Amino acid sequence: MSEVQLSSEERRRFGALVADVWSDGDLAARYAAEPLAVLAERGIASAEPLEVPAAPVEEIDDEALGLLSTVGGLAPPCCSSATTIACIGSVMTAC
Repeated sequence: MSEVQLSSEERRRFGALVADVWSDGDLAARYAAEPLAVLAERGIASAEPLEVPAAPVEEIDDEALGLLSTVGGLAPPCCSSATTIACIGSVMTAC
């Protein structure tokens, strides 16, 4: 199976889905049972088969959150380059 590349918007949607899964047990159960259906509902679909990652089961520390922002998972929409910039009063790495 080839690796499917998600767009910046799809990566943002997946990051939001992960956050929602952490706070909604019913959604977490649905994602575990029907991941492709939940991804499609969130606008993440592919003509090629998707290798669906499991939802994280433990909290992510600040360092890991920083790594997610570099791939677009949690970076705010104002950040659009791959450089370190000041955004809303703090320095962060943009996607």
